[in-house]
Amino acid sequence: NRTAMLDPVTGQVTEKQLPGEPADKPYGIAVNSKGVVWYTKYSENKLGWYDSATDETKEWSLPKPDSGPHRMHIDDNDNLWIPLSGYGTVLRYNTIDGSQQEYALPEKDTFPYVLRYDASSDRVWITGNGANSIYALNPHTGRIQTFRMPSLYSYGRMVAIDHSTGDVWTALASYPNKLSLRDHSIVVRIHHALQKLD
Repeated sequence: NRTAMLDPVTGQVTEKQLPGEPADKPYGIAVNSKGVVWYTKYSENKLGWYDSATDETKEWSLPKPDSGPHRMHIDDNDNLWIPLSGYGTVLRYNTIDGSQQEYALPEKDTFPYVLRYDASSDRVWITGNGANSIYALNPHTGRIQTFRMPSLYSYGRMVAIDHSTGDVWTALASYPNKLSLRDHSIVVRIHHALQKLD
């Protein structure tokens, strides 16, 4: 139940004990423009922050129970984008003023696990693990485009953007979805994905 900061020059690691129980499990992490560290707790259904300048921490429960917040990302306007795997939705939470909005993905039970905000396309890319998809969300219009994965029962673990080519990459794990019937992971490239956006 801690966050840790690594100084890449000295190698020093500084840990911060977070509120809650020792068995709590921090999951996603992001830092806003003010230097405040934000984190989710998946099992505990919480969102929280730690300010290293004041050594203050605060966390609270998300509005709906069992939201399942996973690997979030932050955009250039200090909005956290949080996949809520328990509901098949994405939560936008502004870390400055506390405003928020929830976006439903096109298919139910899609279990979004990880997302990535891309400033060049101004889209949020989201894995849709129950629908063999990656979604591209336009934060201004709410429109969502769907890109299907080539493998059934996909479980997308990460999303990365190659800005030199416009390709979007993801890694599909065989675990925990035993229905995938494979014992290895798969790397998928969506060729020129950024050029295919509406």
